[in-house]
Amino acid sequence: MTRPEPTASQDVRAEAPRRRRRIGITLLMLAVAAVAAQSFAEWLLPYDVMAWSRLAQALGRPDLSPRVVSLAWALLTLLALWPLRAGKAGAAWAVAAGIAVGSSRLAAGGSVPAMVLLLAAGMASLGWQSGRHGGLALLLSTAASIVAWDLALTSFAGLWPVCLALVAVFVWIERRHIQATDQRLFATLAERDSLIRDLDAKQQQLLALQQERTHLLAGIGHDLRQPLWAVRLHADAMLARQPDSPDGDALRQQLRATDDAIGMLDQFSDFAAIERGALNSQMQRVNVREIVDLVAAWERESHRGEPLDIHTYGRNAWVRTDPMQLKRIVQNLVGNAVRHSLRAEQPRRSLVLVGVRPHHGGFAIDVVDNGDGIPRDKLEEVFQPYVQLGGQARTARGSRGLGLAIVRGLVAQLGMQLAPVRSRQGRGTRFRVVLPPALRWRDTPGETLTGKLLAVLDDDDTARAALVSALQSTGAECVSAGSLKTLRRSLAEHVRFPDALVFDLDLNAAATGVDAVHALRQEWELEVPALIVTGQPGQAPTLPAACRLLPKPAALADIVAALNQLLPSNRG
Repeated sequence: MTRPEPTASQDVRAEAPRRRRRIGITLLMLAVAAVAAQSFAEWLLPYDVMAWSRLAQALGRPDLSPRVVSLAWALLTLLALWPLRAGKAGAAWAVAAGIAVGSSRLAAGGSVPAMVLLLAAGMASLGWQSGRHGGLALLLSTAASIVAWDLALTSFAGLWPVCLALVAVFVWIERRHIQATDQRLFATLAERDSLIRDLDAKQQQLLALQQERTHLLAGIGHDLRQPLWAVRLHADAMLARQPDSPDGDALRQQLRATDDAIGMLDQFSDFAAIERGALNSQMQRVNVREIVDLVAAWERESHRGEPLDIHTYGRNAWVRTDPMQLKRIVQNLVGNAVRHSLRAEQPRRSLVLVGVRPHHGGFAIDVVDNGDGIPRDKLEEVFQPYVQLGGQARTARGSRGLGLAIVRGLVAQLGMQLAPVRSRQGRGTRFRVVLPPALRWRDTPGETLTGKLLAVLDDDDTARAALVSALQSTGAECVSAGSLKTLRRSLAEHVRFPDALVFDLDLNAAATGVDAVHALRQEWELEVPALIVTGQPGQAPTLPAACRLLPKPAALADIVAALNQLLPSNRG
């Protein structure tokens, strides 16, 4: 059973007396040192010669110096007070320290220095006079020690009423003011803690409701996708058989509505995966400009006949990222720009510009439209899920307020950045996605594997033969097999270990490609780089060090690039 974490009020309740004790004891130690230091000059406080003479007589040292007595008393008193300041002593030690402080009546000059130190002890005890902390024990023992020495040294003891009055005053201040103020403070902090706990509980409930809603939408999307696809195929077939039919326009409208519905289901699925943290990225070599051109061409075709111009510009930009997720980012940004520019109340044609440009060693994707713009106070809100701006937002085709939320989630997933949105009402908006230099694809010279020995393991003979042939075309020497046992025998005929392992993840045997990597590394006691290929992109096995996952089908250039990054001579 775990102990609950302390609240703020509990922390303050525990820390306040300790802090006050440290400060109070420090001030009392300074007062003790000051009383002792006056022996080096003229005594600033009245000095009781009778107390010193009685002490010298009792010790049999008539030549005893008052300075020596005062310094010895101060040293012992400071040593007694130090554990209290450090928090290493309790009430019993506080009594001993108080007796030492009260001994100033005998050793530090008489009644006046003793009263000064009693005042200092009273002030030092404020805020921690509970029995557990020892402040009250220090005050009472100091007063009792002073009174005891006063009774012992004089025939007419007169300090006890003063000591009693001072103790009463300090106890009254502690009870009436400090503790009462503390109780109000602790009650306020406890109330605040309760409000925070309630807020946290409400937030957890809200998150749970959001997750339930997301799971519900994802389930609905999964169930509806198949019948919608069937509807679209039927409409396509009817339109193909009778392209000039009077019902052609209705069929095209049906196709368009079906595409919108499937697009919304895709958004629900993407957002559900992002919220669950279940999104897997398959990093590959991607040309950003190709994706931008592809999305722009699709949007032009989807809005044929409408007053819309979509232009792309920029250079080829090769990066290492997930192509489908990058396409979704560009698609959502361009789709958002198209909707808002077409909806804008303007006499001119709607215009969307999509560009790829160098940016601080990396690249930037700019999506600019000439729509109505976004109010300044809504620039961050547009990235929240289910948020739509404008009174006509819900009539916008394909818009459910998830597009930009998905963009933000995918950008974070891929290690990219969203630049601040720039917008002028009535003029348009610019969204920018920054691809940092770390994502830039850096080609290895030649992109070859000349002289490398590769071990290939795949239980599919056709796929294995094709992979071996492709790798050999890059100059690599390959040892291949359909089982781990056969591969071991083949590798035993070579005088050196392979430079890298290229294993299929989905073997027919009980073990996977990752298990085979572990087995060979353990047998050889060598961390050989490994590339795992899989035909199921959704799989995300736990990979060991110096190991990468590549989805099928993968281009030869991607396989060679991945191996070059894994090989020790190319890492750095």
